[in-house]
Amino acid sequence: MRKKMLVLMIMFVAIFGTKLTVYAACNEEESKQIQSRLDQIKITYEHIEGMLDSNNELVNGIFKVNITGLTEGLVLYNPEKDILIVGNADGKFTKSGFIHGTYEFKLYPYDLECTTAYRTVKIDFPRYNSYSDSYLCNGIDSTKFLPCSKWYEYELDEKTFMARLKEYKNTESKKDQNTIVNVTKNISDSFLKFWYLYILGLVVILAILILIKKLNIIKKKNKKWK
Repeated sequence: MRKKMLVLMIMFVAIFGTKLTVYAACNEEESKQIQSRLDQIKITYEHIEGMLDSNNELVNGIFKVNITGLTEGLVLYNPEKDILIVGNADGKFTKSGFIHGTYEFKLYPYDLECTTAYRTVKIDFPRYNSYSDSYLCNGIDSTKFLPCSKWYEYELDEKTFMARLKEYKNTESKKDQNTIVNVTKNISDSFLKFWYLYILGLVVILAILILIKKLNIIKKKNKKWK
């Protein structure tokens, strides 16, 4: 009964505004202190890897929420899943079962007479891309082809996915062919350059040898005339 009354009062605050008149039971300084505590609450999430359903089959795209700082006298309420958590001394809680979508977490003081203290935290859980687990994405760089990435935000039907995958593979194949052509051309150019320098070197060496031979002949002739 207490929980139902608290939920109804929280919904009342959410509907009629987050900033209401301070009641006598909660002065401005107390309200600031409670607001400071609410602001220190942290809500994070993580994907549950390898989760199994009731049929023992693998399920992906399920998240759990980790809450810290929800200490005594504070309350967290999530309307989408009808979760109500009353803080304790430890202030740490974990809740599972969240899927893709936006969830709103409302934070209040347990004593609702202090209604000026209020905070809302919205969390967007990403869409899990089932194609990322498919053999079709094996060997695909998901940073280049996003439909194979784990958290691709758009939902594609199989026909669209296959068409985009085929287009991507064709583009990559053309890039590879161009790379091969460029490498072959570079090798060919390097080979021709090598032979050009090789032949040029031979010509220079032969020219030097011929020049030396002629100089020796001239030198011998000069010796005979002396």
